[in-house]
Amino acid sequence: MRTPLVSICIATYKRPDGLGRLLESISHIEGFRDEDVEIHIVDNDEGESGREIFDTHASMCRFRMQYQVEVKQNIARARNRGIAAASGMYCAFVDDDETVSPSWLKAHVNMLETTQLNGTFGPVVPCYEVEPPEWIVQGGYYARNTLLPPGRIHFITGNACLRRDSLLESPLFDESMGLSGGSDTALFEWMSRNGFSFGVCPDAIVTEFIPKERTTFSYRLRRAFRGGQTYVRIVSRTNRLRALLYVILGAGQLALLPCMSLFIFPFNRARAIQMLLKAIRAAGKLSLLTPFRIEEYRR
Repeated sequence: MRTPLVSICIATYKRPDGLGRLLESISHIEGFRDEDVEIHIVDNDEGESGREIFDTHASMCRFRMQYQVEVKQNIARARNRGIAAASGMYCAFVDDDETVSPSWLKAHVNMLETTQLNGTFGPVVPCYEVEPPEWIVQGGYYARNTLLPPGRIHFITGNACLRRDSLLESPLFDESMGLSGGSDTALFEWMSRNGFSFGVCPDAIVTEFIPKERTTFSYRLRRAFRGGQTYVRIVSRTNRLRALLYVILGAGQLALLPCMSLFIFPFNRARAIQMLLKAIRAAGKLSLLTPFRIEEYRR
């Protein structure tokens, strides 16, 4: 059997409808022969909620598909299982609540083949289940790797493609972060610090489905706290002094930003909410000094 050029790695957990939409979109990607692409699905649900969707699409998809189950609930472990099964020159990552554009994979591969980059990250465009509040849209919370300043990249597995040999030279996804989240940020930042180079591929577009419950203020509060907590934990592993500085800065932000938010709210609600969420993220950084941890992937 010919070695594929690209391995698409998908970690899924109790999203059979989303997985079905994703696989349907992958079946329409352009620019590859059937044998050039393989798809590896790792179901992190011991109940195998993705099995029926896999069986349906495996019988119709022109690309080779493999399904395996990771019974231990751990998103990082599931991602690592996908990499271990992959045989392609490139490993592409996409989430089970997304769909890909027909040119998505070709854009990633073209950029990697014409540069010395070790990996590329593409734009994520939101598709809302219901009309979101205006502050969600203005805050850009679900639009990633779009209109970024030069040199800035959102390190996410929701739309990424890396050389497989580069991944195998790395520590892979940290399974100690498999319930808290953030293992993707930790890995890609480690790679960036250790000489691996990345870029944004603007034509590799995916669309993320955003359900109603993720457009609420309470959800964004939890995400902000978890984001601050996870990031400062990542930093503390390699530079405890820098992490301590983040904690000190976070204390100042937590004292100042809520007051600024209240003052601005009557004039610019979206900006005021953004400031308040930044304060909550700062509170998450302060939690480095406590044993409290949010485990977003424990269900």
